[in-house]
Amino acid sequence: MPSHINTKGYVYAALIVFCLIWPLSAQAQDNRQIPGYQGDAQSREDNKQGKTWSFILGTGLGVGPLTAGSDDTELFVLPVFNITYRDFLYIDALDGIGVSLISNERTFLSIDANIATSRSADDDQNSFLNDADFERFAGLGDLDGDVALEVYASHVLFDVLEASISATREFGNVKGWQVTAGLATGIPLSDTLFIGAEISATWTSGNYARAFFGVTQLQADQRRAIAATDTRVQPYNVFAASAGLSDVTVGVGVFKTFGRKNQFFATVEAGYSFALGDARISPVTERTSIPGGTLSIGWQF
Repeated sequence: MPSHINTKGYVYAALIVFCLIWPLSAQAQDNRQIPGYQGDAQSREDNKQGKTWSFILGTGLGVGPLTAGSDDTELFVLPVFNITYRDFLYIDALDGIGVSLISNERTFLSIDANIATSRSADDDQNSFLNDADFERFAGLGDLDGDVALEVYASHVLFDVLEASISATREFGNVKGWQVTAGLATGIPLSDTLFIGAEISATWTSGNYARAFFGVTQLQADQRRAIAATDTRVQPYNVFAASAGLSDVTVGVGVFKTFGRKNQFFATVEAGYSFALGDARISPVTERTSIPGGTLSIGWQF
């Protein structure tokens, strides 16, 4: 569910670029971090006016890594869809189903359920922009996602800075945690134009790191067997990934409203994600600094 800074009536947009992880090719972007995609702020204003339901509908395009650490670029359609009931219960295209436990001008707290991160051994065959290949995950097997539960909290400091933290528990094959903390700020350039920036860092648990960046003895043996018959596949040594910081991300973006009563909006964002720790040195990681960005349009009513 989206977070916000609401200063002097301007919609706040927290910005981040992705290298993130979910339903679209295992690298989709969290809606609360799209500039202007403010379901909670919009529904709060609707609530004051006695409106029970709030809606956001739109679409966009995103470009980013095929999977975490991939050197292959993917272009994907970004769904923009949110239904909120009384600034409490929401259904969101990327954030799933959740509730806003606290939602006011300074503090926001939510919990939601979504689809957990997954990975297919042949993911690298599916790149849209590049002539990708399968060799990155050959022999490593699939990781099947089940359900992910996320708790998200944010608080506005000094009216211009938002601090946020989220904790996500992955189930399915992974059974691990990711915790992301960030700082965001921005300024309105006019009544309808907003620009902002964010920096965030992510910590991953041992189970998560081993699942996505580690190589077990069995996986190394299976990969070596494939490499013996396919020269495109290079063997991996056993790599025991451990818990720790896995990335830091910086991003900037612009949010613009237009139309009658400013019900329509457009967003543009761009940034970089930098791998850290074992995620950086893992043999599975092809690229340690990854650019990305999105362009989206929508209607809030």
